[in-house]
Amino acid sequence: MEVLIRADGRVESLPERTEPWELEELQKLVGGQIAVIEGGGGKVLVVNEEGLWLGLPINRVVSEGTGRPLVGDAVLTDRRWL
Repeated sequence: MEVLIRADGRVESLPERTEPWELEELQKLVGGQIAVIEGGGGKVLVVNEEGLWLGLPINRVVSEGTGRPLVGDAVLTDRRWL
């Protein structure tokens, strides 16, 4: 299951994947260049690579889950779809 975790704490389900993400899809969801953060169980977080530099707000949901400060909207997806 893929979800978009907004910086304001809202979590939105994304359509179930049947094929890998296009780079442009992920860039649109996170608002810029992407960075991939490895998670457990074959999951990854996709975030805006320049989020800190751009001054995006802290995403408390993903920051608590990873134990490090992350900013902006994030996509949680299976690694197989990258």
